[in-house]
Amino acid sequence: MKKSLMSTMLFAAAFFVACTSNEEIAESRGGSGQDAIEIDVPVSLSDVPITFGAVGGVTRSSITADEMECKDLGIYCLARKGIDGTADKNLQWNMSSASTTNNQLCRWLTNEPAEIVWTGTASRLRWKNEEEGADEHFYPSATSSYKYAYTFAAYHPMISDEHIEIATNSIYLNFTNLDGSQDVFTSVTEAPTDEATVGIEGYGAAYFRNGGTKTPFFNLKHRLSQLIFNLKLNDTYTGDELWVDSIYITSLPDSVRIPLITFTKEQTTPVTVTINEPNYLYVHCTKTKTYYLRDFNDESLRKNYENYKLTTSSQQIGDCIMIPPMQPGYMKYNGVRWTNATAKQNLMTLKIRVRLRDIENNYYVYAASVAPPENGWKQGKKYNINLTITPKGATNIAMAAEAQLIDWEDDTDTFESNYDIGE
Repeated sequence: MKKSLMSTMLFAAAFFVACTSNEEIAESRGGSGQDAIEIDVPVSLSDVPITFGAVGGVTRSSITADEMECKDLGIYCLARKGIDGTADKNLQWNMSSASTTNNQLCRWLTNEPAEIVWTGTASRLRWKNEEEGADEHFYPSATSSYKYAYTFAAYHPMISDEHIEIATNSIYLNFTNLDGSQDVFTSVTEAPTDEATVGIEGYGAAYFRNGGTKTPFFNLKHRLSQLIFNLKLNDTYTGDELWVDSIYITSLPDSVRIPLITFTKEQTTPVTVTINEPNYLYVHCTKTKTYYLRDFNDESLRKNYENYKLTTSSQQIGDCIMIPPMQPGYMKYNGVRWTNATAKQNLMTLKIRVRLRDIENNYYVYAASVAPPENGWKQGKKYNINLTITPKGATNIAMAAEAQLIDWEDDTDTFESNYDIGE
């Protein structure tokens, strides 16, 4: 079965020969509108295209998959280091002076759409709609008046330019209208490991012409928190058969602001630039919404409730819910950092609702309040919410809940705590 999400991918460069003209530059250079400019300063293209290779990784849930597909990645190609006399002090990404060759070269590709497709033998990363004749993208020529080595930044799911902030030394992504079904991940490539031999700290035409052979690599990181729900009947339960109709969490924030990539300049002689891949984000609470657990096929859990008959053995219900990684110090309310500890704790407490149904289609809805771990819900972490259905009379059903923190990647970092569930 094909899966749509993944956590690592390879990024390769190959060599082709192509002819270009000034009219072709705007098309080949790319960019989807952020700080949109008309290229009125000639910038030569190299004959080294930016291409992609095979990919591998895991899905948004705990299931691994060899046949991965992902239709909406955004790619940036950004200057990371001046070469051949270009000073790092000139490096900036916001293109405030769009008519200069330097600024065009600093942010070479802007939010270009890419996708992962299954070829029948491997998953391959390529430019969006390549089969329909999408334009190729080339590195700038090594004969340009300003010369840079490049890094790449990628993210998923792709968002429109109006939700992206680009400053001189940073790019921020604003994800809004989250509903629990999206997996957000980002990555920044590192400098090639043979940079000392080649003498260039980044990718580009000059790197490959000087003998560079290393493949840029994206190690994509999950930026949200993942909740897995496991339910079972108490061993002593002898009542009617029960199915899980739906599970949802109320009053969760719907927006996060994620730094995709930044750089810092050290005022040395000459100035030096360091590329950073920030590991923090801000949760923005402009409004709250309800997140629903969906089935593995991304359908409504209620539609497939017959697959989730409860027994005395614990079973995972549905796929997972992705929530903003709410942590003290990184939460804002209407754009202002919260100082009210009680309010933050209330927002971080998961208000879970479980709706059960019996064979006669009678419904029972129960509420569970699950307090966060000591340091909040962390990005890239998986949390198991284990619920046990315990009989309380003929028709009243109570629940006991446990939460277990498991590292998303290797399931090693854990904590346990008990919670009382009210009817």
